[in-house]
Amino acid sequence: MFAIFIFVLILGFLTFSRYPTFGKFLIETSNSIEMKIAKLVLRQHTTKNDVFSYFTNQQVHKPTMLLLHGFSADKTIWLKFAKHATKDYNLIIPDLKGHGDIPYSNKDNYSAFAQADYVRRFMHALGVKGPITIVGNSMGGMISAILATENKNHIDKKSHSNHENSQIKSDEYFQSAVIIDNLVLIDPAGAKSDFALQTRASASNPFNHQTMQDSFDFYKLIMHKPPFIPPSALAYISQTNYLDKRQQNQHMFHDFFNPEEFFEQPLHSSARRITLIWGEQDKMIPATDASNWEKLLPCETHILPNIGHMPMVECPEATYLLIKSN
Repeated sequence: MFAIFIFVLILGFLTFSRYPTFGKFLIETSNSIEMKIAKLVLRQHTTKNDVFSYFTNQQVHKPTMLLLHGFSADKTIWLKFAKHATKDYNLIIPDLKGHGDIPYSNKDNYSAFAQADYVRRFMHALGVKGPITIVGNSMGGMISAILATENKNHIDKKSHSNHENSQIKSDEYFQSAVIIDNLVLIDPAGAKSDFALQTRASASNPFNHQTMQDSFDFYKLIMHKPPFIPPSALAYISQTNYLDKRQQNQHMFHDFFNPEEFFEQPLHSSARRITLIWGEQDKMIPATDASNWEKLLPCETHILPNIGHMPMVECPEATYLLIKSN
């Protein structure tokens, strides 16, 4: 009976507590288990000018799949998806600039173009030239589109030069480009849609949380069918990703969410396959934006019913099968 009482006590604490320290333990334990299931290891790589942190399953004999997370997320957002993809691909899952384990600097630029430069330098440092599959969610989708459409013939040099924070210049810049065979965009940001213009005009920033409750509400906003996360884990995420980083997130969001740099004219990509996946119940970027992307790129579109902004978390296996089936 005593053992049952202790179990019920722990279960109740797990379910109702908002104690961030306990939440940190739960998240780290859960991530460790999911990493083992997906056969991932943590790797870090440092160059003269950059720090990179990423997960990989080190299956170099398999085709490479690069996974790019969205704004305020990090590489761990792909763990549920990775356990399905690990058997078929050499997975590379990095943190983006200012996210996860990558230091933030108030002097850096965090536009999607600057992030694309960072990813390009990362792949160059790893010696990955492709062809690869690249999968990006939200901001990561815009970054993926940039990487898949920039080349010597049609790169917007003016826009790129405004955000050039790279040590790779001119011909060296293009020599570092990665060949992308398969481009997959999951609820991507980056279309110059009415929604994007209205969001910018209203100065709305869903990542600017002032209280812990804001973060709890945000979790319900970003997914229609969110997996259960104990309140203590959400409290830890709220404190470390939002409340402690309010100024950082405001800076980075201002750099990133600039519709003047979003895509309006058709893009030209050498990718052999382009897939667009969107959650029908997305409350961050409405599924109606999919029509804008269909005008930008020749893509095969999949609208997922009863799914929100992050299909790779809400329905990871179904999302992976859509990618694999291509």
